[in-house]
Parts: sequence; structure tokens; C-alpha cells
Amino acid sequence: MNPLAAYLRKPEIYVKLPSRGKWWPDDAIDMPVNNEFPVMAMNGHNDITMRNADGLMNGASSVEVIQSCVPNIKNAWAGPTMDIEYLFVALRIASYGSEMDMEKVCSKCKESTKFGINLQYVLESMNFPDFEIPIELGDLYIMLKPASFYLTNLTAQELFEQQRAIMATASSELTLGQKEKILKESITQLSKITVSKLVEYIDYVMMPDGTKVNNPEHIQEFINEVNRKDFNLLKKGIDNMNNQYAAPDLPFKCSNTECNHEETFRFEFNPSNFFAADS
Repeated sequence: MNPLAAYLRKPEIYVKLPSRGKWWPDDAIDMPVNNEFPVMAMNGHNDITMRNADGLMNGASSVEVIQSCVPNIKNAWAGPTMDIEYLFVALRIASYGSEMDMEKVCSKCKESTKFGINLQYVLESMNFPDFEIPIELGDLYIMLKPASFYLTNLTAQELFEQQRAIMATASSELTLGQKEKILKESITQLSKITVSKLVEYIDYVMMPDGTKVNNPEHIQEFINEVNRKDFNLLKKGIDNMNNQYAAPDLPFKCSNTECNHEETFRFEFNPSNFFAADS
């Protein structure tokens, strides 16, 4: 037995996942009996991993650190994004404490103010969609599910590449015809990305007779061939559900005594700077 065992890291906090484990594949998660997941602080290797720009961009660093600090998570790629981001806030608390330093520019006087926020409050006040409310398309009921962390990262990368291609045409020496071709192809690809990913947000479709359709190929064919009106209703319903997932609004007061402007701002999770420095 290692004589230093008593000095190894141990769970700092315990949290329940927003999904309560639903939508996780069985082999991707080990559910505790009491549904409370132990969260350990980052070790030195984790700290270095979270500073790897390429790993942060493609999500690999996030997955590696989550699986290291939350041993019950076996495959973070497969879990809902809302669970993974929730765990990252818990991980930040476990590693550095509940207080986190931030800096914000006042929308009125444009002066920058440094202040602290309570991550425990953020953790307790995050809003999550109610996936029990279906989208009604005539006599069909569409039940949604949250996006997986893998899907969220893949979509973000694909959108980034297409947006970068569009931006590149503005400063390039291409001919007008070449630019128009790139723009047309990029816009078409953005549209295809949007349509192809919708199936990933659908848990199942309830038929009038109570039959549940959950075959991805059948649902994808339905998305591809449904009429324009129903397609737009489906997309709007998915967008509305995604918009319900958000961190709370936090108070802000400008430190400029001649301004003292007060406002609120939405806390945003960004893994690239979330662990940039100790609080």
C-alpha cells in the first residue's frame, strides 16, 4: 500500500446531474446508488491539459479532464452537453473554490471592472429545458432530448470552418466569381449541417396510435421530406428548447464612481479561460 495514499486527491464535492443520468448510454456512465457524483480537484496533469489550445478546440481536453476528475463518467463524449458543462462548474469549485474572478466592460462608460462571482450560485441557478413537453406537429408528438457533448463540439467545429471560409473571401485576392462560388457552397453546407443535426435532438416520435418511432433513419427521412411548415415548426421547437438551457443572469456594478452603472449579464461557460488562473 502506498504510504502517501492519505495525501492523494479525494472528492471535494458531490453533485447530481441535471439529466439524472437519462440519455447516457449504459457503458458511458456508472450511476452512484444515491445519484450523487463525486467530483475531485484537478491534478497537475489536468491543469496542463486544460491549457492545450487544440485539445480545447476539439473537446478532447475537456473529455479527458472530466473523466479524470469524475471517475463515474466513463465516456464524457456520449453525455448531454448540459451535464458536462454542469460538471465543469462543479470541477472549478472543487479545484479552486466557489469564488471566481471576472472582468467585464461597462456597457455605459466602457471602463473595465474586476469582480468576483459565486459559482455555487451559478451551479444552483442554471436553467434546464423540460424535455417532457413535446412539439406537436398535427397528430404527431415529437419528444426531444439534449445534444451530446460530441455533437455539440462537432457542430461547433463544422460551423467554425464554414464561417472561416466565408470570412476569408472578404480579404482574399479571389475573383468575384470565385468568391461567389465559395459563399454559395459555404451557405449550402451550413444549411446541410443544420438539417442533418436535427435528428440528434429527437428522442422519439409518438404516432396517433401510441407507437414510438425512435429509429434515426426513419426520423431523418421524416425531417428530409416533411413539408416546409412542419419543418420550420420542428426547428423552432428545437431552438426554443436549446434556448431554455442557460446559466443565470448575474448582477454587475461599474467600479467607476462617476458612472456606478448597474446591469445584469449572462454567465457564459468557456473552457478556454475557465481554468486560466487560480482565484
